[in-house]
Amino acid sequence: MIEIQRIKFVVRSSNIKMSRVLVSLGCVLLITSCNISLPKEVEVAYQSMPDEVAFNIDIKPILSDKCYQCHGPDEQNRIAGLRLDTEQGIF
Repeated sequence: MIEIQRIKFVVRSSNIKMSRVLVSLGCVLLITSCNISLPKEVEVAYQSMPDEVAFNIDIKPILSDKCYQCHGPDEQNRIAGLRLDTEQGIF
């Protein structure tokens, strides 16, 4: 009885190892077969990025356009108490 249980364990263990190998091989094939290049507009955006990012010029306008409606100075519209229009609120 004990030997039969050991054999079952070995078979299960080898099945697990084989499935891990197959999943790993599948992931490698998927990654290598995919075109890993970025879309053209993303490449253009990366090339036009400044060497140094200034908060008031580069970051704050994005927050203003996308985030201040729900996370700005208006307490009635603020979600989850998160305020992104002040330094204290961000950090």
